[in-house]
Amino acid sequence: MGKIHTFFQPVGNMNAFEQGRMIELWKRAWTRDGWDPVVLTPKEARGSPLYDNLLPKFQAMPTVNHKDYEMACWLRWIAMSSLGGFMVDYDVMPFGFRPDMLPKNEGAYVSVMADNNPCPCAVHGTAEQFENTARLMGDLVVTDEHQHGGRAHFSDQSAIQALSSILRPHIHDMCPEYNSRHWKVSALVHYCHGATHGRDRVGLMREALEGRRE
Repeated sequence: MGKIHTFFQPVGNMNAFEQGRMIELWKRAWTRDGWDPVVLTPKEARGSPLYDNLLPKFQAMPTVNHKDYEMACWLRWIAMSSLGGFMVDYDVMPFGFRPDMLPKNEGAYVSVMADNNPCPCAVHGTAEQFENTARLMGDLVVTDEHQHGGRAHFSDQSAIQALSSILRPHIHDMCPEYNSRHWKVSALVHYCHGATHGRDRVGLMREALEGRRE
């Protein structure tokens, strides 16, 4: 059917066992729907011609999160700039999602498939579109307005939001968060930490794999 990519690197303050279980559920779910799941790592990012140029720019972005977590979010863009295709977070589950559902895009930048905020939990594009988007992100200037909880913060989601006026023609309401407006009828659902409000995400994703959305 096609490849589906996610990105993973261990993060010091996150539960590696839980992350591993989520990735296994993610693989099973996408395989069930006929996709070939691929887990990217920093190795793929280091193989990109963009790596040396963009790495110091992304490392300079301030964050309230663990630095390894934030760098994983940035590095996935560099990795995909050499590959192109479809990339999601490993807490995005499919429900009959097919390649022909991917948004058509003849523009210069990727398609962002989650309109809430907007969020880069599901993105699709050619290698060139990923490269153009990553370069645009690297050129963004962080200002005092970019804060979270009173501390300086600028993530790849902050970048997508800052670029939303440019990306707007390619932002689609296709991947809602768990328990949001139309999540029970969507072919993609994001089981993000913020939307699950402390519930067991592994359990929720397992229920989803078994055909239950609760």
